Amino acid sequence: MILAALFTVAMAGPADQCAAFEASEPTLYYAMGVSPSDLPTVSDDQAIADLIASPNDPTAQRIAIARLRVWDTLAYKLDADGHLTTGGTWRVGSVTDPSSGFEFDTVHWADIDDDSWTLYFVGTKLCAVVYEN
Repeated sequence: MILAALFTVAMAGPADQCAAFEASEPTLYYAMGVSPSDLPTVSDDQAIADLIASPNDPTAQRIAIARLRVWDTLAYKLDADGHLTTGGTWRVGSVTDPSSGFEFDTVHWADIDDDSWTLYFVGTKLCAVVYEN
């Protein structure tokens, strides 16, 4: 229930800062100049524990929103308890768009195959979801 509410709120905006950014499909490495491996790693178990312990933590909320948004990529990788046990890593951090100078918080799902995603946020507001091959 909390995840669905977070997803609904996250999709709401802020449109003025996000519309052109999303349309440009900014890849983390090529457009932002940031290697995903340079961003700090958060395990799925830690992300779940952080959300349970502190539901208002922005990083935990962003990872929860990212989990929902890229669910098709993740669903078959879950164990019986709903935790991701194989197949990728969460990476989180802030990046600056070199063309606008605007700073975004990111959640990157670094898949072991060719199904990685970067989600760009302003706070907990989702701005863009970009497939990373």
